[in-house]
Order: sequence, then C-alpha cells, then structure tokens
Amino acid sequence: MELATAKQLAIAELQPMATTVAAYTTTLDSIEIDGEESLATVGDLAKFLSNAKLKLEDKRRSLVDPLNKVVKDINSLFKPTKDSIEALLHDAKTKMDRYQTVQRAIKDAEAAVIREEAAAEEAAAQELAERLRTAAGEEAEPTAAAVIEVAEKNVEAAAAKPKMKIARGETSSVSSREDWTAYVVDLKLLALAVGEGRLPLECIKPSQSALNKVSRETKENREVDGVKFFAKTTSIVK
Repeated sequence: MELATAKQLAIAELQPMATTVAAYTTTLDSIEIDGEESLATVGDLAKFLSNAKLKLEDKRRSLVDPLNKVVKDINSLFKPTKDSIEALLHDAKTKMDRYQTVQRAIKDAEAAVIREEAAAEEAAAQELAERLRTAAGEEAEPTAAAVIEVAEKNVEAAAAKPKMKIARGETSSVSSREDWTAYVVDLKLLALAVGEGRLPLECIKPSQSALNKVSRETKENREVDGVKFFAKTTSIVK
C-alpha cells in the first residue's frame, strides 16, 4: 500500500469517529450528575468512549502495521551493506591507529638516541676541555685553539661511533639518523666569533631582564658599546 493511499484511508476512517466524539463532548459538557439517572447516563457515555478508543486503535493498527512491515523489510535489505561499511571503517581506523602508534614509537626511539648521543658528546667535550685547562694551568681559560680542538675531537668521536642498526619487524622499522648539534664551552669566545663575523648574530641572544637590571643599577652613569641606556617614564594616576 502506498503512503498516499494509506493516508487517504486513515482520513476516511477517522472523520466520522471524530465527528461522533465531538458530539459527545458537547453532550458530556451539558450533563451535571445530580442523581442516579444522570450518573447512569455518564456511565453509558464512558463505555461508548472506551469502545470508540479500541476501534480507533484497531483502525490505526490496520493501516500502520503493513507500513511498519515495509519499513522493517527495507531496513533488513540495507542492514548487511551497512554492517559491511561499519566493519570496513573499523578496520581502516585500526590500521591508521596501528601505523600512528608505530610512528610514535620510531620517533621516540630516534629522540632517545639523539639525547643519548648528545649527552655522550657533551660529557666527552667537558672531559677534553678539562684536560686542556689542566694542561694549560689550573685557572687558565681555554683558548680559541683549544675550543677548536675540542670540536674536532668531538667530530672524530662521532664519526668513529658505530651507527645504530635498523630493527625491522613485520609492520615497522626503527632506524637512526645523524643530527649535528652544538653547545657553548666558552661564552666569551662565542661572542668574539660573532663580533668578527665568523658566526651569525642569531647565535647569541641578549637577556633583556639582565640588561634592565644593569640599567637600573647604573642608570645614566654607564656606557657600553652596542647598548643604549635610557629612562622610560610611566604615568601613574591615583
């Protein structure tokens, strides 16, 4: 049965019932129970309305049940394909999650290797710098040549270090990469190298808080090349 036809049948069945119920609404409004006779009249009206309700529900079910069956059959037709799509979506998400988990593990492993190598290189550099200071004198500062020697020996140590082997599994692999890094062993020599143009200006970054502290302590009584000290006036409204 088509939906339009079912709707027309429902209207045809409902209209006379609605008219009868409307008439009984007027009748019930006009009755005031003041004795056994009026009580019986209202009781009969209640029985009629109960029967009318049952008949109305039967008519509704006779029209709706076939439609519900059609809906159920249509849902059954779509369900297998819908279930297949949901299963595929689950598999796709599982594959993506597995790949992302493996990639995170690889990145974590690489980061750990880089940290370990950096720590080892720093320790080696500190040891070499200490040996150079000891050889030059207990209180002597390392020279530029000493710093260069430390850097060269670090490079040689890094080149001689065995590379981490690639560990491959069924779905992933872990490998290492060589990343060059640097650390400061003598800030004065670093500043000198920047001043001579051997290193870019970005290699040193001034501390604004330290400069402000010096400015507050010395005010206008200090002159430093490359730094301008000035007073900034702030208005305070009370």
